[in-house]
This record gives sequence, structure tokens and C-alpha cells, in this order.
Amino acid sequence: MNTDLAAELAIISYSDLPELLFTLDIENEYVQAFLQNNNTVIINWRGTDEIKDWLRNGDFDLVTTPIGQVHSGFWEAYKAVRPQLKKRLESVKFCKIVLIGHSGGAACAQISAADIPLWDG
Repeated sequence: MNTDLAAELAIISYSDLPELLFTLDIENEYVQAFLQNNNTVIINWRGTDEIKDWLRNGDFDLVTTPIGQVHSGFWEAYKAVRPQLKKRLESVKFCKIVLIGHSGGAACAQISAADIPLWDG
């Protein structure tokens, strides 16, 4: 995936488009997934946008997780979406996942990059 497409998808994460594979808005944590070339799922995490996001960013105690020590605010944001994300990904046939995000979304993208390979199934 080229950087222009990644930048465009990061911008799109602040809006809704009908051609999305799926959108998750759980506890105001917003994730979009796109299907590219019928074999790549692009998961786009929305970044810091609202006051609650800034408060989450400031919640920087470390917590122990299945992937190691993680910023507690970003872990909570990821954890809120994780069950539905897993369920949705299990229903899609794909060969590769590309994870992108901006700001707090980039943190969630990195957390998911470490966590998704640990999922059962």
C-alpha cells in the first residue's frame, strides 16, 4: 500500500462512506475497515478528535496485557472495539491486514498489530 492511500484513508476515518467493508463505533471508539483487491483488509483507526480522546491520551499508566506493558488509555480504547473487530474479521475472507491510524488511532493500530496474531482461530 502506498503512503498516499494510507493518508487518504486516515482522512476518511473522520467521515462515513458507503463503500466501507464495515464500521465499528463502540463506546465512541471509531474504526473503519476497507477491502482492497479482494484480499487485503485495511483497518483504519480514528485518531484523537474529541475531549474524551485527549483525556484518554493523558491516561498513560502502564497496564499488563497479553502483548506486554501498554499505555492504559490506548489499551482501553482498543479493548472496547476488540471483540466486535474480531467477530467482523472472522466473517471476511482475506489474505493480509494493513493497520493504519493517526494520533491515538496510530497507537491503537500498533496495539492491534501486536494483538491480532495472538487471537485464536
